[in-house]
Amino acid sequence: MEIDPCRALANLGTAAATQGWGIPAFKETTRDTHTFSRRVGDLPLQRDGDSLDFRSILHRDGTVFSAVSASDLAAPEQLYRKLGAKLVVGMPFKDIATSDSVFLREVPAAADAAGRRALRRLQEVGVHVLAPIAALQAAPLPGAVAVVPLAAWVAGGVSLPEGAERVAVEVDGTESEEVLRALAGVRSEDGPVVALLNIKVRSSLDEPDMRLLDLASILAA
Repeated sequence: MEIDPCRALANLGTAAATQGWGIPAFKETTRDTHTFSRRVGDLPLQRDGDSLDFRSILHRDGTVFSAVSASDLAAPEQLYRKLGAKLVVGMPFKDIATSDSVFLREVPAAADAAGRRALRRLQEVGVHVLAPIAALQAAPLPGAVAVVPLAAWVAGGVSLPEGAERVAVEVDGTESEEVLRALAGVRSEDGPVVALLNIKVRSSLDEPDMRLLDLASILAA
């Protein structure tokens, strides 16, 4: 049964090598494959005037993000269970096994009272909502986290949509060292709460990810 998947993977690797897919060649300088240690970062800080407790967007022991669709919002109690929340008379409560935050590609319209109520109940118990900035511009959501492409954020001029209170950046693996350096130089209280990987082109299973983490380690040192 493993022959066909292995053949497909081998063909993919051959095509990537012969056609020059992916990113420019780079050399890892920081990763030690013989040492295992926990990555350390700064958790989001609370600000005066925040409508929600944003310290729970991430978790100190590792963060779980869950993708949520419009169809998921149509069945709130089922969604809460899928996210690992405890239910009390239909209301969700965050538990140790509950997702820390959710990501939506599409935000329910203002007229979708049920969908927005389901999201608000999650936000109120510390499960935060991340969505692309374009989706939030089309359908503003109070307390949301706007996801912005890193290059656009570094270029400046990005205004948060109405209701959004934090920003996250999306990196696709093709960013230059200069762009990453600009991100690394921002104070944690002023910058994005998290960087989400959305690899644009893969020349191997993890090469762009490795390049980003290697550069991030160098710049953070």
